[in-house]
Amino acid sequence: MIRNILVPTDGSDHAVKATTFAADIAAKYKARMVLFHSLLVHVGSGEILGLLKAGQVSEATQTELEHAANMLARVQSVAPVGPKGIPLSTDVLEQVGGDVLKSGETLAREHGAEEVSHILTNGEPIQCILRAIDDENIDLIVMGSRGLGDLEGLLVGSVSHKVGQLADCTVVTVK
Repeated sequence: MIRNILVPTDGSDHAVKATTFAADIAAKYKARMVLFHSLLVHVGSGEILGLLKAGQVSEATQTELEHAANMLARVQSVAPVGPKGIPLSTDVLEQVGGDVLKSGETLAREHGAEEVSHILTNGEPIQCILRAIDDENIDLIVMGSRGLGDLEGLLVGSVSHKVGQLADCTVVTVK
């Protein structure tokens, strides 16, 4: 029986699909859904700014991100900036994470999940997800097959692939 479902989310399209899929399962089994977000320290500011277009962040966070985008534009006009752009502060990343989790909860409830909780953490995503399995008594993980990360993730191995190999519970990846 499925009682606790972990859904790692970064706000990407695949994560949104995974959240919807997991919510349908949670509704059917009356399972608790645990939305999980690890701060996006490994993702470039450009990808995070993409969350603005997807409606995944609040107006307050949008203001912070637009400020970061303006800073990035000024810096790029003077000197080249790497593909990751400029680093964002932990405060901004926490705002983004909180917004992504709120958006995920709204989506989950719209799709029938009744009990939804959150985990917002700062750490290496794979290790944090594996720790959450034990801490939250997880029976099932539902996660997107890709996230906001860059092409490097495809070459080194994605989070979903590694979690699928290392987790002691069932892992479903959603495209």
